[in-house]
Amino acid sequence: MAIEARIADKPIEVLSYTVSEDATPLDPGSMEGGYGEIRLEGLAYPDDILLKGKEVRFVDTVRGRTSGQIVELSSADELLTVTADSILGLLNSWHDVPPVDGNFNDLVSTWFDVVGIDLPIQFEDGLATEPVAVPGSVDNLWDNMKMFLSAHQIEMSLVGETIIFRRPHKFEAFTEKTIRRGWTMGGGDSARKVEVTYYTNTPFYNEEYYPARLNEEETIMQVNAFEEVEYVIQTMASVFELPTEDIPVVDYVPNAPVSSSQYSVVGNDDLPVPAAQWIDGGGSLRLEKHPTDPLSIVVKLRGAGISHLGPFRIAMSSGASNYYNSLRLVGSGVAVSPEVIEIHTGASQNSTGTDIGITVENPFISSLTQAYNAGIRTAGAYSGQLVSIEGEALDINRRHISGSAVTLDTVSEYLSGTIDSFNAEFSGQSLDEASEFFLTLGEEFAVQAFGNATGARVYYHDAYYRIGQAHFAPGTMDYTATIDTLVADFNEVWEGETLNNFSAEWGDKMLQDLSVMPLRRV
Repeated sequence: MAIEARIADKPIEVLSYTVSEDATPLDPGSMEGGYGEIRLEGLAYPDDILLKGKEVRFVDTVRGRTSGQIVELSSADELLTVTADSILGLLNSWHDVPPVDGNFNDLVSTWFDVVGIDLPIQFEDGLATEPVAVPGSVDNLWDNMKMFLSAHQIEMSLVGETIIFRRPHKFEAFTEKTIRRGWTMGGGDSARKVEVTYYTNTPFYNEEYYPARLNEEETIMQVNAFEEVEYVIQTMASVFELPTEDIPVVDYVPNAPVSSSQYSVVGNDDLPVPAAQWIDGGGSLRLEKHPTDPLSIVVKLRGAGISHLGPFRIAMSSGASNYYNSLRLVGSGVAVSPEVIEIHTGASQNSTGTDIGITVENPFISSLTQAYNAGIRTAGAYSGQLVSIEGEALDINRRHISGSAVTLDTVSEYLSGTIDSFNAEFSGQSLDEASEFFLTLGEEFAVQAFGNATGARVYYHDAYYRIGQAHFAPGTMDYTATIDTLVADFNEVWEGETLNNFSAEWGDKMLQDLSVMPLRRV
């Protein structure tokens, strides 16, 4: 095993290291999962204090390569300690991002551009063209990314220097020479049900979105003469762009949808104020983006200097003291309509006194199907039957068809022979094609444990578990994983069998027994 590290192209003599990685969660009720950290210890030099913020590239020829950005440096007794966050840590910042109506590639490009991530991106399983329609937000983009991925059941990982998006359950891992392994069952909160909110996100173009898409009575705004006031109106729509000019005032607005943004004004005598008179008196209404809520808009209203007609209402009068709101807003964006479902966890009244364990409010769950597909994981977390394992081993890798693991040392074998042998191996290929071969080989899990171990599945005690955390150090690695057996796994074990066969083996067991060792053949 060889270890190499470079910081801004400066080689670092590494004495020890730890690489810590988390899988992005599949449970939409969980916000667990960090973006990864590299910690190196090596010999210190006088100019090391200048390295903060620089990029570090790290290679372990057995585990692969990874990279990050230095966030902390310290030195003692001529030893340097470097702490670097994965480049994905740039997402851990607050930003105002616009709505996206397109595909998953458009969403990732928009969010990565905002934070300045420019690494290569690889979409597997056709994910790049998966359609998405999401509202804008003012949020932490790391939290948003985890919520989006759990809603759509997608994993994100930094593999080498490529950010990969893929469906889960693609890798089965094995540990080499296990040092210890144990399990934990139960713990945490339990409840009989969980609630999951899903949001039907509908793109619209040049349509009325206020008050047409509001499911409650809208506010009639009021302002005195010469006064300036602000209102916050909820639109239940995230608009691509607000007009920069004042909203046009008109003499009459029907109590029905319209084709352009407009409003009208009523004076204190219950009569319409002519549009020209309102403008001549300095009256105006304009819109501003709400600083934190993309589904709301700030309305800035100035009352005309016509004292004898104030206070004014943004309304139309249909009789004495009988008004309806006259503000109409037309534009393009993504409309949001929330619904809530309940999913039973399987926990009984005898095991928990809590009815609803959590209400998941993930804005990226946009269909009933998604709500059930993702929410079933939340239900499992609140069932009281959640099983997790932890272990330590010399190493971890994917099962390899040939039975022998491939490492980066294998790649080195191509470079250890003569020039003639190398030329014979890659005869007829361009330098770019040969480079692509090594790059592809280096991204394989069998070569590249960094970025691939988390999210992989391990088999233990008649069940599969998904690795949520992995920590690598020279000579050892440790991990934690939670139960993750699929119906497809069950079907494979019982392929060709009948219900009678299953009943004969499991007839005297409880369903809760099956949930913790679902692949057991008695």
